[in-house]
Amino acid sequence: VYVSGRINIGRDNNASLIADDIIPFDRTGKKVWIAFSDKQEYDRHSSLLEDLCFEAPGSSDVTVYLRRERKIKNLGRSLRVDPSDAFLGKLREAFGEDNVRTVDFLKKD
Repeated sequence: VYVSGRINIGRDNNASLIADDIIPFDRTGKKVWIAFSDKQEYDRHSSLLEDLCFEAPGSSDVTVYLRRERKIKNLGRSLRVDPSDAFLGKLREAFGEDNVRTVDFLKKD
């Protein structure tokens, strides 16, 4: 489970966690983000990215961020992936360790 809340420290220095929300893992998902310096770099690598995505089909969205243009491009449903450690390792090897991230999010009901 994910727990969000605050920490309460009393006068006696005993701390307690006050939970505001408890979210089971099955209500969360992952998104994969890949950053490129600009559109030209993305265009040079888009075929490789698509090939890697097709090798790891799943239910997680893939989002591309173009730094220079400050643009976001969500890849389509056909390119959804399983963000396994092996898949993320392939992405990091191809596009750089600092350019690949996963983001957890709360699924809508």
